[in-house]
Amino acid sequence: MLIIIVIGIYLNIFSLRMKDTHLIDAILKFAAAAFNAYSVAFFEKTEEGSAKCRLSSWHSKESRIDPDAVIVPGKGLAGWILRHKMPLVLNAFDGNRSYLSYYRQDNAPVICSFMGCPVSEKGILCVDSLVKNAFPPEKQRLLPAFAELLEQHGRLVLPALDRTDYLEALDGLKTLRLPFRGWRSYLAQFIRQVLQASHFEYAAFASKLAEDETYLIEYESPVLLKSLKSKEFSIYSDIIGWVFRNNQAVFQQETSVSLYSGTEYEAEFASYACIPVTIQNQICGVLLLASKQFCAISTDKKRFLLLASDDLSRTLEWLSYQQRTKKNSNAIR
Repeated sequence: MLIIIVIGIYLNIFSLRMKDTHLIDAILKFAAAAFNAYSVAFFEKTEEGSAKCRLSSWHSKESRIDPDAVIVPGKGLAGWILRHKMPLVLNAFDGNRSYLSYYRQDNAPVICSFMGCPVSEKGILCVDSLVKNAFPPEKQRLLPAFAELLEQHGRLVLPALDRTDYLEALDGLKTLRLPFRGWRSYLAQFIRQVLQASHFEYAAFASKLAEDETYLIEYESPVLLKSLKSKEFSIYSDIIGWVFRNNQAVFQQETSVSLYSGTEYEAEFASYACIPVTIQNQICGVLLLASKQFCAISTDKKRFLLLASDDLSRTLEWLSYQQRTKKNSNAIR
């Protein structure tokens, strides 16, 4: 029975097409249902190296939880877990308010059962009930499964699109040229659609400056470089420069990479795709897609991104042809 419940939880969570924060809420909602709990609360470390944990997300039958609750090591039941880094189960809890530190003191429920455990180094998970003996051994064995889901929630990525979805996304990219409202407008719409289809968090298009060993970030979404005066970087500085030098695509879903080093906007990404964009077999740009959290790169997603970059190449070739035609027309005149 326990295995069936766990499989059902995973299937339900992975079937959700939500943002990462909504996945946490979904995990807590499923936990509340599995334990028939009054409340389920997830506390995260306030900052790296801090001993305290702040309430991050919760699911409760009533609005009695203090949204500003902070857990201090050693204080209350949750604080005991935080200090000793061990699970705790009490099935005959007397409801003394001082033992719980995440309810409003003027409106705390009479809790009779409590269960909690650490969530790796990220925080702690707490479950409670108004019923005595609410957490028998079989339910206690289920708690670590939810803790693991929370610990890995950054890796609970949205399900991969099937091939039909990717084909529709490619058709959408082709329509951007009809009508063509300018390069920057086209690039903004192109990146928006590719981000939506691939589920990466960040995208940028870099172009190589003529006869120079630098590249320019022409467009990015969302904007990381902000008010940086010069968005030019050496082709020897990072993975974008490597692709410029080698004219070869790179796909990494579990190898972190740092971008824009040497500036105050330096950022590290856990998963990324970096693809060359060419005109007449000569590299002219690089399309980057990246996520600060794990993002799976399936074979179909890789094919989609390569085809999308080819579509971008065709647009640039078309623009190059238009410019050459215009120059020749002006020369004849």
